[in-house]
Amino acid sequence: MTDTTFLSSVAVRLLAPGETSGEGWARRDELAATVEARLRDDPAGRRALAAVLAQRASAAQVLDLLAAVRRHADRDGPFLARLRVLVVAAYADPTVLPSLPDPAPES
Repeated sequence: MTDTTFLSSVAVRLLAPGETSGEGWARRDELAATVEARLRDDPAGRRALAAVLAQRASAAQVLDLLAAVRRHADRDGPFLARLRVLVVAAYADPTVLPSLPDPAPES
């Protein structure tokens, strides 16, 4: 079973410039385009994404984006699968890995 909360939070973290090394990550634009395409019918989610990408998001907007990404990941299997591929790719990138949360479940 996939933890959509974890995948969504890592995806948003990768999109938020300054939060991680994600802004220099080669696949950041691909992740942004994937999320943007999925949020095409979600005006609040699109506004939150735009604010995050423009580096002017409030904490509330970051949380709004997280909620939107998670909501769509919970309902859309192909979107969830694409998020998983991109998050796994980020964990495989040694320039981004140190700034990402430990994916191992707490015991």
